Amino acid sequence: KVVCDQHLYPVFPSADLTKEMRKALGAILNSSITWLMREVHGREASGEAMSRNEMTVDEAKNLPVLDVRQMNKKDIDLLCEELDKLLVADRADKMSAYLAARKNIDTICLRVMGVNVSVKELWDAVKQCVDRRDKAGHQDRNIGIAS
Repeated sequence: KVVCDQHLYPVFPSADLTKEMRKALGAILNSSITWLMREVHGREASGEAMSRNEMTVDEAKNLPVLDVRQMNKKDIDLLCEELDKLLVADRADKMSAYLAARKNIDTICLRVMGVNVSVKELWDAVKQCVDRRDKAGHQDRNIGIAS
């Protein structure tokens, strides 16, 4: 029930996923790991005091995303619980609860991936990508308006 256009595309999970797997996939897609992958694999569009990361549908199809079908039930259930917490906190505008849920999602994803990276290191990597892109987009512009 969302209007989609050239900047917002719907995602249709594979039909073989259970309801819980689809929900866990929602958590994965909202993880900082997916954010980082988008920053790395997407294209920078900046200028005119704007900076954004863009990705075509075909590029998004090739975006590395954790395969929820390879996860055990316990991790799927944990991701589902944390996604619920994330959504409740977001809707209630409770930043500390939102960040706690995001951290838990990222912790679970990093553990499942088997990488020796802390959540702080992950968040720092995302921040570096966004800061670099942000600096490129905030160019001083002098715009004259005739009276």
